[in-house]
Amino acid sequence: MDQAILKLITLAIFLICYSLVISRKIKIAYVSIGSVIILLLIGVLSFRQAFVAVNWDVLGIYWGFMMASIIFAKSGIPAYLAKYILLKTKNEGMALFLLCTLTAFLSSFLENVGVVLIMAPIAIEIARRANSSLFILSRLLFHRTWSRRLP
Repeated sequence: MDQAILKLITLAIFLICYSLVISRKIKIAYVSIGSVIILLLIGVLSFRQAFVAVNWDVLGIYWGFMMASIIFAKSGIPAYLAKYILLKTKNEGMALFLLCTLTAFLSSFLENVGVVLIMAPIAIEIARRANSSLFILSRLLFHRTWSRRLP
């Protein structure tokens, strides 16, 4: 096939894939795997090119943090920390400040995705106990701001 045609087909697959991801009607994993299979079948991409293009180190880090996050959430530690933070602080503002400080501290040592996966269960539990979604949103925003300030 002509290179120009392959580029147009690739662009069309990308736009369809992106539209499906935004619509959330089909799971993102199914859309991405389906797109790769189509690209492999029509010859735009070889299996070797697809395999080499995957950053396996990053996937391993994400998988490891996800497993640690699942174990952490199921251990009951987030519920204990949320209860402890809310008992020791005088109001929601202080609890939020403490949560943001802990997030900033962890961001200094851990990978950004790891901090989000570790802190999200604690923020969700505090939000549930305090009946406020402010904790989740502000904690995530603070994490993103703080992580961008460090080299």
